[in-house]
Amino acid sequence: MDVILQAISNTPSLSESLDLSSDINFYTDQYNDESESPAVRAMSWALNLDQAIHGIDSVVDRFALASFYFGTQGKDWTNNNKWLQGSSSICEWYGVLCDRSGSLEDISLVDNNVANNVQLDIPPIPGELALLSTLKSLTLSSNELVGGLSSATFLDMESLSTLNLDNNKLTGTIPRDLPDVGLSTFYLNGNDLTGIFPQKFCRGQTGPEPPLIAFGIDCQSTSTDNSGVRLCA
Repeated sequence: MDVILQAISNTPSLSESLDLSSDINFYTDQYNDESESPAVRAMSWALNLDQAIHGIDSVVDRFALASFYFGTQGKDWTNNNKWLQGSSSICEWYGVLCDRSGSLEDISLVDNNVANNVQLDIPPIPGELALLSTLKSLTLSSNELVGGLSSATFLDMESLSTLNLDNNKLTGTIPRDLPDVGLSTFYLNGNDLTGIFPQKFCRGQTGPEPPLIAFGIDCQSTSTDNSGVRLCA
């Protein structure tokens, strides 16, 4: 438990927002309580049910993925094979890909009924994913993610280069500092985003070429149209 709490303390986007008890006796059967926060449920699961907590994977990675599962109503996913089965490696969990050394690299849960719990005010990308220090690619296309994006979580994901959130129900604007994350590929088309495309993604803003290799976004069809995103001028 101390390793998880230390990782949270070392992650700026989580250190103030997550206030978890350090008393191991506090965590009993909260993993079954849908009114509890995903982080509390994940800690309860890790301490009481996770048989592999001292074995095959990073304890922090298992906690982060469990928080993501609880925060996006994993029991209702179309496919949640092996998720939270305590004796299995995270590399066996549906949609999780690891490299040869067993480090988590990719989460891909396309068209899988992934939906953030808005009743608990869970953002479309749960902040606990920032604990996945080796995650390079996150693909949650064609799901039921609702609400606005915050760059805070992504700014702590130093290895993330690919972000695919197309065809969800995201609203609001693209965070201005999202380019600072270091993404080379992202897709946000098929949502209800508005505003202006971050200038740092535009040609000439950070050098002779824009930092993006590929992106997808819904553009405004006219100068007076309030729907879609206005691209670089």
